[in-house]
Amino acid sequence: DEAWPKAQPVARSGRDWTPDFSLGDIVDGVVVRVTASAVYVELVSAPGREAILDVPLELRRQFRREDQVLGMRVEEVEAGGKLLLSLEEPLLNVEDPEPPPLPAT
Repeated sequence: DEAWPKAQPVARSGRDWTPDFSLGDIVDGVVVRVTASAVYVELVSAPGREAILDVPLELRRQFRREDQVLGMRVEEVEAGGKLLLSLEEPLLNVEDPEPPPLPAT
């Protein structure tokens, strides 16, 4: 397994981001927080820039801080460059120990 790059903290300037992403762009990111309504990710291609990943509640519960998420699609670019992302085929790289063995049959 090759190690994936970790998002590095970046000092935020407080200014709005310019919308440099387009609808349909595919981006990768790292989960920075999970709330009852959304998953927030920091974009690997733009360290320090957060976006909202909109996923169903059942899937949202599986995300943890620092999970790496691949293949998110840009669904909306709002004023100030705020991004709303979606996942067609979720792929998570979760740093858990080996899965438990399957029960004997």
